[in-house]
Amino acid sequence: MFDPNSILGDPRHRQEQLLLEAAWRFQLVAPLLDPLRSATQKTELRKQLIGEKHVHPWRGLISVSARSLRRWCNAYRQHRLKGLALQVRHDRGTARRLPLEALERAKQLFAEDPRRTVTAILRIMASEKPAWTSLARTTLGRHLRAAGLRRGEPDKQAYGKFTADQPNQLWQGDILHGPRVFHEGKEVTAKVVCWLDDHARFICHLEAFANERLPAIEAALTRAILKHGKPNAVLVDNGKVYSGKNFSLACSMLGIHKIHSRPYHPESKGKQERLFRTLRDQLLNEVENVAPIPLERLNRLLDSWQEQYHTTRHSELKEAPREHFRGAPITPVPRELIEEAFLQWAVRRVSSQGIIDFAGQKYYVDPSLAGLQLIIRFDPYNVERIFLWQEGRKLGEASAETLINKTLVRQGKPAAKIQTDASERYLHSLEQAQLRKRQQELNLIQLEDNSHE
Repeated sequence: MFDPNSILGDPRHRQEQLLLEAAWRFQLVAPLLDPLRSATQKTELRKQLIGEKHVHPWRGLISVSARSLRRWCNAYRQHRLKGLALQVRHDRGTARRLPLEALERAKQLFAEDPRRTVTAILRIMASEKPAWTSLARTTLGRHLRAAGLRRGEPDKQAYGKFTADQPNQLWQGDILHGPRVFHEGKEVTAKVVCWLDDHARFICHLEAFANERLPAIEAALTRAILKHGKPNAVLVDNGKVYSGKNFSLACSMLGIHKIHSRPYHPESKGKQERLFRTLRDQLLNEVENVAPIPLERLNRLLDSWQEQYHTTRHSELKEAPREHFRGAPITPVPRELIEEAFLQWAVRRVSSQGIIDFAGQKYYVDPSLAGLQLIIRFDPYNVERIFLWQEGRKLGEASAETLINKTLVRQGKPAAKIQTDASERYLHSLEQAQLRKRQQELNLIQLEDNSHE
């Protein structure tokens, strides 16, 4: 067996080693080059080659990837055996197509926050210098790995291959704990709620809230339905918020089939998990690198990022999510029905004086209801009034005599954060890109209006 380091060493053996490498590669891919084998046979053989270990002349047992097999087959078809010879670069370790200034800046950005992926670093660099927009991700990644600065790839899970047949057939819903933000004078952890179309990977609604209780989830789903119609079904986890009576009732009223993912099997929601990882890599990590921002600004940034995501080619779909979602069948739902469906409910007894105690305040109702036990339905974001129900029918509504608490939503606890200039500049560029897009849309609308005059 050859010394693995000798391929760059003794020149007397170099040509022999190159030829041996070419011969070994050819023997490996020769069955794939056989014109008498069917496409099905080659597919099965390719799977077998990828799944097995192979004895290399001097590297021992190794694995080969599907990409390597394709590359070697193409190289042999074009250049025969010499196309399979190992190509040794004499300038290994130097950046031929990557400006030294760009590489140094990438190293700085990675050292500043090791969570940054190569894609995230490239986005920041492009926002700093337009000339760096064309830098290749694979080239930069290779040089960062060579410098020992590239973070390891996250553990890959064998996510299920199920995909809905068409848009709006199935939405996935989930919550991501995001960065610290300011909301109503307090610092809280933002809870990013997402409703994702399973078929098109299209984000039907993405919004950050100050908490992850039911009102936030229902508010996000309400806004998603108002924009894109209702889905046939939703896939959610087994958390208390999704399993409770309020959410189940709301889905039933709207005719939405609620499906729970299997306990301890997160792979069933792999598309949502992958989206959240992308969101964190491309945006939320940078938000965490600046001082806590207002919740409203985080939602503006989510809108801007979402616009980029929807127009970027998806690696699995082979087109942008917006294109894949185009033509989705829409089942509109009246706003009144949506609002009524997502009202929460509780049971209260009317006192002998015709008073209902709720949310720390008193609601006066018709005295004829005294002593009855009623269902009250309410909007947790605004409890100025409540709706009275009995035996499945609405009796009326009541307002608080003296409003003490307008909302039932409470806040979290503060925590200290750091900030970096690169992150702030990147976030600012996102906001500016979204602003320019909105201005262009307004100008187009004005031009269309003028054309009809």
